[in-house]
Amino acid sequence: MVAVEEYNTYRAQLTFAMARHAVVDIALVLRAKPVVPVEDRFPSAAQNNLRQLLIAAGLPHRNDQEVARKLGELRGMYEPFINALAQRLLFTLPQVMPEEEMADNWQRSAWMQRTPGIGSLPAATHDGGHFD
Repeated sequence: MVAVEEYNTYRAQLTFAMARHAVVDIALVLRAKPVVPVEDRFPSAAQNNLRQLLIAAGLPHRNDQEVARKLGELRGMYEPFINALAQRLLFTLPQVMPEEEMADNWQRSAWMQRTPGIGSLPAATHDGGHFD
C-alpha cells in the first residue's frame, strides 16, 4: 500500500481495513487495551530484506522517507491491538519478516512431513483478467 508504485492498492487497503477492524473488535470483546510494543517487529534490516524481495519480484517500488512514515502510521493503527491480544492470550508476536526462510502454513502440517516439491510450485502470473 505504501511502497509499490504503479499498482492499484484498493484490495490491499480493503484487506488492511478488514483485518484492523477484526483485531480491534477482538481486543474490545476481550477488554485488552492497546499496548504499544516495546520491541520493533520490523527493524530496518528486515525492511531492506523486503525491499530486495520486491526488486527480485520485479515490482517497481519507492524507497523514501514518505514510505517509512506511512508504514509507521499504518503499523501504529494495529500493532498496539495485536500486542495487547498477544499479552492477553499469552503468545509471542513473531517478527514481520522471519530471519530464516520457512514453509508457508499451507505447505505443512503438525501431523505430517512437508510434501516434497510443494515449495517449488510455479509462481502465479498476472493474466490481466479478473483482478485488474
